[in-house]
Amino acid sequence: MAFNITEEQVALTEEELGRKLPPIYRQTMMANNGGTAFTEDDQWELHPIRDSTDRKRLSRSCNHILVETTSAQQWREFPKEALAIGGNGMGDVMILLPSPSDSTCYADQVFVYWHEAREVKALANDLSAFEIE
Repeated sequence: MAFNITEEQVALTEEELGRKLPPIYRQTMMANNGGTAFTEDDQWELHPIRDSTDRKRLSRSCNHILVETTSAQQWREFPKEALAIGGNGMGDVMILLPSPSDSTCYADQVFVYWHEAREVKALANDLSAFEIE
């Protein structure tokens, strides 16, 4: 079950990342920290942002984006600068990449790292393209 998250908790994650998260992603996660994002062909379990406001929220967010990114970075050819924000249960990873025009933030565009092909493909212009529950 997804839950909201505070601006303060999002800012702590951004500080640890050293980059700002895209506005649409931030708004979506602040309203519903995690959940399932649906496309026509697939569904993606969104990794939450770490929430340390209490023990229950910390437990619910233990698979947060920082942990999942660290795990994905162990794979050969996973993009070094990518942020893992979701998975489809088949080993593929929904990612954000740094903005080409501003290295201090992630771009709005959502990509997927296809683990078998070891390649990155565009998935959507931003997270608003998905139905999220």
